Amino acid sequence: MMILCLSIKAQNHPELYINGLIINKPQSFYNYPIMKFERLKKSTDKYEFNSPSKNVLFSKIKGDTLKIIRFKKEIEFKDRDSIQMVIVQSLKTGNFYESEFEMTFLQFDLIKKGQEPTLDTYCSDITESTDKFNDVKTIHSPEGGDGIAFIKMIIKGKVYFYISCSSAAINSDGLGENGVDFLFADGTKRTFTEAKIKVKYIGRSFETYRYSSDIELSNEDMQLFLSKPIQAYRLYSAEKDVDSESSFIYKSYINCIVKNH
Repeated sequence: MMILCLSIKAQNHPELYINGLIINKPQSFYNYPIMKFERLKKSTDKYEFNSPSKNVLFSKIKGDTLKIIRFKKEIEFKDRDSIQMVIVQSLKTGNFYESEFEMTFLQFDLIKKGQEPTLDTYCSDITESTDKFNDVKTIHSPEGGDGIAFIKMIIKGKVYFYISCSSAAINSDGLGENGVDFLFADGTKRTFTEAKIKVKYIGRSFETYRYSSDIELSNEDMQLFLSKPIQAYRLYSAEKDVDSESSFIYKSYINCIVKNH
């Protein structure tokens, strides 16, 4: 059985996971409750449910295969992050369940996606802004936290491309240092020896610092990142692996940014 990655990124593109199949992970804790629902009505575009009849522990559906039916609107909180809820159906019993998506992600493996993404799938994530006073247009992929962002700037009609990358680190040894390496899936590397490392104190246990770097890319570099999936990158001594789904999303972002004029 092929096991895929059920990613938290599904929250941003749930359409890729509708009708997908998930199954319990071989090793996981089976004590988290999900809410059991009885189906009232099915139409072409939605399901309607009674109020939850009772809590059901994940252990009660151990070994069951669940079908992802739909995602519900995120529940907003004032003092914590919002929660994305997902409704699934047991293929064994036909019962419907509602669960917090992140907890489902921890308990289940994805064995079949509902839809395979294309390079255009994630173009909706791309944002752009214009500085009318300085005639600068900026187009960029999502950024923030550890990860990679691609930026396209059009300044007075001239186009510039950049990659911004960051990774958590346990020390500040990279302060004032240079050097960023990218390792691709085929084993080749691209090294930016002059890339300056910025270090920021973030104060988390085991991840006390964040290394980051902003690098201008040539047209040849852009073609390289378009054609080869990123497997890992390193900022001085801070390394970060890139899973296959994230690697594909980064390729999609480059594709969308290059096409966006």
